[in-house]
Amino acid sequence: MISLKSILVPTDFSKQSQSAIRYGVEFALKFGAKLHVLHAVQDVAIFLPELGFINPAAALSNIEPMLQSASKSMEEFLKPYKNQGVEFVTHCLQGNPLDEIILLAKEENIDLIILGTHGHTGLAHLFLGSLAETLVRQSPCPVLSLRSPEHEFVES
Repeated sequence: MISLKSILVPTDFSKQSQSAIRYGVEFALKFGAKLHVLHAVQDVAIFLPELGFINPAAALSNIEPMLQSASKSMEEFLKPYKNQGVEFVTHCLQGNPLDEIILLAKEENIDLIILGTHGHTGLAHLFLGSLAETLVRQSPCPVLSLRSPEHEFVES
């Protein structure tokens, strides 16, 4: 028998993430599981290293407002689901999204990750990579990957 005690929904607050959170809420209700919701803020200094050379202190201090903004976005993102009887645990962390998802899944003993995917193909897939594809290979637990909501099982 399948037992889910902790479910993780990583989010970038996109339409695809909205689909994933709906599934997460339904699974959490069905199994009486805790629902962890994660947003990882990646420091732009990684992509623009020259910022660190110009003003290292400013490059480091830019992350705090980004984390505060992410926390506010998380509140808004979860507002429609707050009174449905699900225990939410929110995480707004700094780091590479893939690394943070895997680390949190290990630390919190996550039983299932539910991920909305953007479904990039061709050059977009080549340049952006596929977080979902890599996560499926590296995850310590099963991953339910939801492509753009073409075939929904969960009604809005």
